[in-house]
Amino acid sequence: MSVLNSFRRIITPAAIPTEQPPETPATPATPSRASRAQTQRSPLFNPSPSTSPSSLRRQRSQNFDRPDSLALMFSPPAQKRHKTFAREICREQALPQDALDDFAGLPSIPCMLISLQASLIVYKKQTRYAELVAMLDTKDFETRLKSRLTALLLSPNITAYVVGAAARVMDLVVENPEAFAVPPELFEHSDLHVKLASVVTAQLAQARGNIKQKLTLSLGRPGTGRSRRIATSNISVLCNSLAPRSSHMELRTVHWTRVAFLRATLVDFNQLNFNKKPDASSNDRESESREGSSTAERPTRHRTYGEGGDSDGQQSEGSGGEGRQPESGSDLDEGREPDGRTSAVREPVGSGEGGEAETGAGIEQANGEGEHGECEQAKDGADADEEEVYSSSQYWTYVDDQMAKLRTLLRKPEI
Repeated sequence: MSVLNSFRRIITPAAIPTEQPPETPATPATPSRASRAQTQRSPLFNPSPSTSPSSLRRQRSQNFDRPDSLALMFSPPAQKRHKTFAREICREQALPQDALDDFAGLPSIPCMLISLQASLIVYKKQTRYAELVAMLDTKDFETRLKSRLTALLLSPNITAYVVGAAARVMDLVVENPEAFAVPPELFEHSDLHVKLASVVTAQLAQARGNIKQKLTLSLGRPGTGRSRRIATSNISVLCNSLAPRSSHMELRTVHWTRVAFLRATLVDFNQLNFNKKPDASSNDRESESREGSSTAERPTRHRTYGEGGDSDGQQSEGSGGEGRQPESGSDLDEGREPDGRTSAVREPVGSGEGGEAETGAGIEQANGEGEHGECEQAKDGADADEEEVYSSSQYWTYVDDQMAKLRTLLRKPEI
């Protein structure tokens, strides 16, 4: 039987297993209503009232009549105690006795907090004001401001270095305070604004002085006689020395052109001052020549002579009156004086008082015209000197005048 069974197992093919769908997990049965009620009533899920968090909290009371309420904290007796304590604190801190009376008499805590916040704001403003005042007096601020002003003076678009320059620079500082390392809140205080303007003016003058000094050094040693100074420094080297290192400004051809113009005007300015330098002897000679020319151009009046032909040192006015006439003679008839000099005014035609009156009026008119002409000539000469003569410290004024002349020349229409 065993052999037969083995044979049957060999002949019969093995059954192919069929795929069975996966078994879904059995859904747990919902608890019954009774079991749920029992679970909720169990002490595990329903703590006792003695251990409940809500029972541990303090119940708030709306009764302000209780001693610990806020209403009693600011009652008149409480405020009196507050003021007493405030005066003790003032005495310990060496403050005035009534310094904290207003704060201690405030009706509530929010009012006290608001007062504290306002005091903090005022304290911060006062602290910032003191910092700004100290900043304007520091050398660091002046150095940073001067470097920026130097870079501004090297700008090829600047139109004037002296006339109105401080006002225009100050307007630029107000518009762009960050570019000049100036805090914007500084302009909220008028006194600090005025002080900053004075600092800007002083640093602007120092920056101009430094630029002129470096321009002078770039010209090299002066030549002999009245020859012009010859520049020995390259223009690029000069521009690099003028530009402040902290500004990191990029120098271009337009900057080189402006610096070359400044150096050329400095050469002309030095030559102009050298040629216009007067000495004491020349001034004396000029004054003597002017006095002599004015005396020669001014007509003289009639002179009266006493006995012996000598002059008595008096002049006769020809405006009426009986003046003494010169003696007759060959010299006097020809209009010459007894010493051989030619008289500036000849004998009037006619005789008597009428002729003398006409002569006197003519002399006075001639004198008036001569003096008026001399005044006009002196005024024109003074104006010409003022336009051409500059002192040694007026180099930048000379530069402004030269740029103004160039602008006028460029605006002049072609004929």
